[in-house]
Amino acid sequence: VMLATGWLIAVFGENKLAIWPVILLAMLTIIGSLFFIIQKSEWDIQDLRWFWVPIIISITSWFELSWTGPMLWDQADHLQTANRYLGHWTWEPFHQERDYSFRPKLISGLVALEFSLTGHRTHAFVIPYLLLLGCGWQIQRFVEEQRGISWSLLAVVLVLTMPTMMIRGRTVFLEAMVIGSLVLILRDVLLTNISKFNEKDAIRWGIIASLVGAAKYPYLYLGPGCAILIYGLTRNLRLTFLCIGAWALIQAPFVLADLIDHGNAFASLGPQVNGTINSVTDNSGDYTPLLALEDLQGELLTIFQILLGCGVVIWITQNIKFHTGIFVLLILPGIILFIFILDFGWPRYHLPWLTALTVLGISGLTHPIPKISKEREKQIIAGSIVLLISLSSIQIY
Repeated sequence: VMLATGWLIAVFGENKLAIWPVILLAMLTIIGSLFFIIQKSEWDIQDLRWFWVPIIISITSWFELSWTGPMLWDQADHLQTANRYLGHWTWEPFHQERDYSFRPKLISGLVALEFSLTGHRTHAFVIPYLLLLGCGWQIQRFVEEQRGISWSLLAVVLVLTMPTMMIRGRTVFLEAMVIGSLVLILRDVLLTNISKFNEKDAIRWGIIASLVGAAKYPYLYLGPGCAILIYGLTRNLRLTFLCIGAWALIQAPFVLADLIDHGNAFASLGPQVNGTINSVTDNSGDYTPLLALEDLQGELLTIFQILLGCGVVIWITQNIKFHTGIFVLLILPGIILFIFILDFGWPRYHLPWLTALTVLGISGLTHPIPKISKEREKQIIAGSIVLLISLSSIQIY
């Protein structure tokens, strides 16, 4: 709901249309949804477990107070865009030799919703909290659906207490939104009945993948990744192109707005693309894989990394073809991009894919190891040894 709401407000705002009708529609939808859930749900004592996420957020927010300070840098850009949508002003920030805002717009749409209700212009409290809350619930639900109900609370603790998550999670930085969105697409893919895969499934995958990419541009790869996964599983080109079409349709309003306003359909994507190309062709930055590994070391202890890595291997063995496709097409590109390709980066860049590995690792550790052939057992042992040595070398370094 939050992804769709942010997208809709941002589409109207970027195309210079009045966003008040959309805000009213969003509020009615949210209120109606809450009323329906409360009316139809049958509450049980076990549902108290959903208070675990807000409890953890309350504790981390008390220990780390960065979220109460000024919203600077990228956050200021998002707030400026939200104010522009509301008509508070028309100017855009000058950044990286561009006289317009090129950052992802979904979170600005959500902040505009909050500002329209609170009258604030320089600080957002509600939307960051709700995004972090939704992020935690997505993590908890994912592990539960993978038959790890007793471990789902651990997954929430591991992710929400990562140092960078504590600092950036409850702010207008994009990480909480992207983490929850990435876990959402993984959940949806895993819950889909592949044997009965149809047009609705393909369109849904494309839409969700595109919304994740609209939340943070590097994750636009999820659309083509889902399309390739669909073809690999179904060998159906029509379903593949339906997924790509739905993915492109979500991006189309922003492409059109850039074309009209800046004469370049990909004006907002330009800095990301240029930065990636420059990282490949020229050593323009000082962020190396070793620095990335140091950042990861600061988020999770080595022993946890080793255990989660083994858990991912176990999870993949549950359904070799399907799970390997998910890992290679939906998670591995992010790992390669942020560790090995980009020569600029911050610890927060790694949080989404690190969270994906965390929930998959815990899910794998809760499953019994399947019966496998001797040859496959040797391959798993060899892979685990390589993983163990690789992760241990981080500590040595």
